[in-house]
Amino acid sequence: MARQAFLGIDIGTSTTKAVLVSEKGLVLGSCVKDYDIQAPTPGAAEQDPDAWWRAVVSAAGAVRRAAGKDCEITAVGLTGQMHSAVFISEAGRALRPAILWADKRATGQADLISERLGDRGLWRVVRNPIPVGFTAPSILWVKENEPEIYERTVKVLQPKDYVVMRLTGAIGTDVTDASATGLLDIGRRSWSDEVLDALEIPPDILPEIHRPGGTAGTPAGDAASELSLTPSVPVVYGGGDQPVQAVGNGIIRPGAASLTIGTGGQVLLPVGSLGDTGNNRPFKIHTFCHCVEGLFYHMGATLAAGLSLKWFRDTLAGGQSFDRLDRAADRIAPGSDGLIFLPHLMGERTPHMNPGARGLFYGIDLSHSGGHFARAVMEGVAFSLREAAEAVGEVSEMPSELTLTGGGARSRVWSGIISNVLGVPVRFPVMDEGSAFGAALLAAVGSGAFRDVDEGVGAWVRYRDETIEPQDGIKEIYDGMYDRYRQIYQRLETDTR
Repeated sequence: MARQAFLGIDIGTSTTKAVLVSEKGLVLGSCVKDYDIQAPTPGAAEQDPDAWWRAVVSAAGAVRRAAGKDCEITAVGLTGQMHSAVFISEAGRALRPAILWADKRATGQADLISERLGDRGLWRVVRNPIPVGFTAPSILWVKENEPEIYERTVKVLQPKDYVVMRLTGAIGTDVTDASATGLLDIGRRSWSDEVLDALEIPPDILPEIHRPGGTAGTPAGDAASELSLTPSVPVVYGGGDQPVQAVGNGIIRPGAASLTIGTGGQVLLPVGSLGDTGNNRPFKIHTFCHCVEGLFYHMGATLAAGLSLKWFRDTLAGGQSFDRLDRAADRIAPGSDGLIFLPHLMGERTPHMNPGARGLFYGIDLSHSGGHFARAVMEGVAFSLREAAEAVGEVSEMPSELTLTGGGARSRVWSGIISNVLGVPVRFPVMDEGSAFGAALLAAVGSGAFRDVDEGVGAWVRYRDETIEPQDGIKEIYDGMYDRYRQIYQRLETDTR
């Protein structure tokens, strides 16, 4: 008898990951495929949507082979990078490269949105600031700068929704990705006519909204054979990568929180209500819809977390392996002998919302080695994530423990730095396969293997016995370094706005 399994696919910013998960929540196979980000002009960050499809076909085939011929895929779930925009023609093709969340060209359009809606409108409807890189300003940028593309656009999709379209022919999205566009009425979980009217965006350019785990359809055309799927297998809408990763890590109820060190870094806290919107403090953070019905989440984000270490490795460290950088950083005392790194390589989100922010090494002297720089990068990212956590904590109480995930969580050195900088214990999921694991879990829910997300999380999500605790003496060192880190940014801020 064939083993039943669920395929989860994550369309990331630099990679696509596929995992195949058994009925008991065990990973039977995983595969990662890389692709590039294009920057045709200063500030641009674009990607060929067909590169995602090729990566999906390749990765899905690899995990299917790893699992063996006796494994039958029961359902497919998808997730992906949030905010990015794919402009689709009437024939169902991408009219131009996708504009990614990291793109900085729509700064003027982001300012225009804030001006037209005003603080009260932003709060009452979209419940978020609208920084450059969100879908809404990218749409307006194309409308203004590429009118011939805009006129031919019949739908604007998110990355995972483009792949769903290629896989099933269905055009839609889910509420979590929709909530991160800047065009959704968060409280009502529907597109906002008020916002669309104010921005002169026609409502029919946006896809129909489904629930996370809702069925999009079954493989259409050649997609079934390309991905080695049976034609009847259900394909479900998962959600944006952050809430789907939270599902895969069991962060689906108030009182829990996760910290992720991926390409970017995020602090995510589920909340049961939107709360009071009578002050501007939450403009430092984002509030989006979670995968669980009626649940939202607050999020603080730093744009260059793992990306900062990758940049350092590729440009200043001679392409050394991450393991070697990890060992070099481990030999350096906490505080990096006064060397401080600001990880604002792509501007910054929480709490500064400053696309002009720039990275910096501060305090360099002749005693500093390559290991000092590697550790300073890790510490600088941790300081930025502490700022994000404190901004989230201004709105909702942060828990006394965090679940740590992402590629950076595989480094015991970096994990220890995070625990000491934030002053909280950190724990780790057993199956740390990122958002792809959460997408597989939502596929199981959508296909009826579980009654709901709660039941799926209860059956699949487990945590390692190991917990890393903050250490006496080291936290105090980092408290002092954190104060200096913030002072350095404040001195530079007026030059970057």
